[in-house]
Amino acid sequence: MPWSTERRLEFIDFRLYWEGRINRKDLIEFFGISVPQSSADLRKYQEKAPGNIDYDKSGKFYYATSDFTPVFISPGSSDYLAQLHLISDNICKEGESFIGDLPSFDSIPNPARSVDPEFLRAILKSINKKMSLKIEYQSMSRPAPIWRRIVPHTLAYNGHRWHIRAYDYERKMFRDFLFGRILNIRDHKPDEIDASTDLLWNTLLDEAATRQKKN
Repeated sequence: MPWSTERRLEFIDFRLYWEGRINRKDLIEFFGISVPQSSADLRKYQEKAPGNIDYDKSGKFYYATSDFTPVFISPGSSDYLAQLHLISDNICKEGESFIGDLPSFDSIPNPARSVDPEFLRAILKSINKKMSLKIEYQSMSRPAPIWRRIVPHTLAYNGHRWHIRAYDYERKMFRDFLFGRILNIRDHKPDEIDASTDLLWNTLLDEAATRQKKN
């Protein structure tokens, strides 16, 4: 089925699983669709998930039956809580989340560490086209920033900051670079550095197995 239809059916599944009910107005307001389209979506949901919902004529809403089983989503607490976190950090507005009845919640805001969009574009160009580029970088080991040529191959997020995994021509090794320490970017050019040779990045460690070896 079309992606847009599938997305609306996921929305119905989400609301029924977490909130137990849904009506046409929910679909109309969230997706900006017509009344006939919302009715068609609910009929489609009933076809694909028979026995999942019933209609309350007095309340004019659909509710999850006792036999309800999600069909279009794989319910997980992490997904629900992640949406709350995005709302808390002002990355997502309340009306952009699938959550209808927001619970009372709060969270400690993450420190604001914005990534310059022009720097991100330059890094993405380098990764996608296998190019090196020069960055003016302020490291913690030097008082003044220096220009260094790197070959980025991956973006990484540690839960607080975005990093660039790249080959560093100055030190002749693969290293991590913080977006926040880049002051300028210039001079793209084709490069032959192979990201698969970054063994530290490409080697996955089993934490439990590593701990047993140490013991």
